[in-house]
Amino acid sequence: MIIVEVDDLKKDILNILKRVEKGEEIIIEFGKTKFAKIVPIKKQREFGILKGQAKIPEDFDKEDSEINNMFYGK
Repeated sequence: MIIVEVDDLKKDILNILKRVEKGEEIIIEFGKTKFAKIVPIKKQREFGILKGQAKIPEDFDKEDSEINNMFYGK
């Protein structure tokens, strides 16, 4: 994490944003006051990444008396 003055941010915004893109966090300071933080956005997980790799049995949602007893009692 680095601390950047507002004036430096204005002069070098592209290089600072490149650092953020690489994963670095930037604190923006005005005088002695820290007032903002620029952080990279977390990458979203790809939906369906395990498609075709997991096998789900046909009866996976079939009621099971043993499981029901654990939840609801006899």
